[in-house]
Amino acid sequence: LSFNSVQACPWEQEELLRADYLLDPVKPTWLFEGRYEHYSYAYKAWHVRFQAYLSVFAGGFGHVYGSEAIWDFDPSWKTDIYWDGGLHMKYLNYILTEGLEHASFGDLRPDTLILGNTPKGGTSKHCWNYKSLEAPYSSRISALATEDYSTVLVYAADGSTVELDRTLLPAPYQVYWYDPRTGRFSETKEIIRKTALEANQFSENDSTLIVDFPGEAGMDNDWVLLLEKQVQTP
Repeated sequence: LSFNSVQACPWEQEELLRADYLLDPVKPTWLFEGRYEHYSYAYKAWHVRFQAYLSVFAGGFGHVYGSEAIWDFDPSWKTDIYWDGGLHMKYLNYILTEGLEHASFGDLRPDTLILGNTPKGGTSKHCWNYKSLEAPYSSRISALATEDYSTVLVYAADGSTVELDRTLLPAPYQVYWYDPRTGRFSETKEIIRKTALEANQFSENDSTLIVDFPGEAGMDNDWVLLLEKQVQTP
């Protein structure tokens, strides 16, 4: 086989993908089936989004989106193919193929060092409650980075605060918020190491850069933080 594959639930997919990623011989891996959007009417766009992002940020080369309406071809499937979660998949592809200025997807690798002392969070199991399904909640934080940390991406499934190891970040950087719901980048702010930061969403000490994501931490508040080292022009 030219690549490996993982079929898993959201709370186990990262561990299985990382195990695949570290196998010898090295082969690409991906999540080829997770939970589908509107599975038991409980899995919404956020659930399939964080499955996709956490799969790729764990080292996967991709993710297969699933729709409950397509799985059994509901009578309304021709309109249900436009569910939000399915439409949002293109934004993951965009940031990794077109949204990076100084790196390509192949330059990135899963990275935990950059997250410093950040609690990595977790993804709960879904559970049945009086014949209805309670979908999982994820507070996972995961990162991709180039070997020299000139490009760093941090995904926070519920927008929880992140503490980055500032000693790994050569200065200066441009910082972008990326919205997985819209595929849009925010205005940029310059971060220069060991100087005061203008943006009120950032604070620092000698070794840590503390990042508060937009909005209140919670369901459907996932964000990507993109840091790109500024290229000094002669």
